[in-house]
Amino acid sequence: MEILCSYDEMLADYFEGRLSDEDRIEMEAHLSKCNLCRETLVAVNGVVRGQSRFQLEDAPKEVTEAAVCLINKQICVSCEPLIQRVRRFVIGMPFYKMLNSLYTKISEFFTTPWAGWRLAPIRGSERTISKNLINVRKRFNGIETEIEIEKTGHNKARIRVELPEYDTQKKQLRVTLKRDDREISSFLLNVDRVFFEDIPFGHYSLIFVRDDAKIGTYLFEIRETRHDG
Repeated sequence: MEILCSYDEMLADYFEGRLSDEDRIEMEAHLSKCNLCRETLVAVNGVVRGQSRFQLEDAPKEVTEAAVCLINKQICVSCEPLIQRVRRFVIGMPFYKMLNSLYTKISEFFTTPWAGWRLAPIRGSERTISKNLINVRKRFNGIETEIEIEKTGHNKARIRVELPEYDTQKKQLRVTLKRDDREISSFLLNVDRVFFEDIPFGHYSLIFVRDDAKIGTYLFEIRETRHDG
């Protein structure tokens, strides 16, 4: 069993940039030799800085210090993998419920039968047509949507979006493809289907908007696998 490091009290100040130049140099020299402090720093950075994904304010000093303290306790009393320890730590944090509520709206990522894809549907059915083609049906605000993602070549994919039962004449629906936070392309669904062609592999989202109001988001990742030629 590992014991607490004598530098753990300085770790929160180092993380927040509050150390003097002399103390910072000393802390960085210590981090180069101390696995315990490095592991704690990585875990705190992932938890505290992770809130920026949800456009929250920076964590106050007390939260960072509590993160260091609690993660250190988890490291010292447990032999379980770090990801499990961090998960148990996060559940105890004050802002966990807020993050969990937002994250639930996005849904948890899961691995599809094709190991190169990780899709994150909120609701709906998914079926694999072939190793390079996946079809997903989702319902956004009562509108049935069919999404088809096909690998067409090396680092290249095509995405088809179709509205099987939607009357495009009643209310127009817009679908926008984004890579991370950058818009790639956008189409008005005034036809039964649209295509996004020659899409490089990466993390993407399809955002559906009707009457200037977002009605749903679909997150997914396309990536290379060891089986790709």
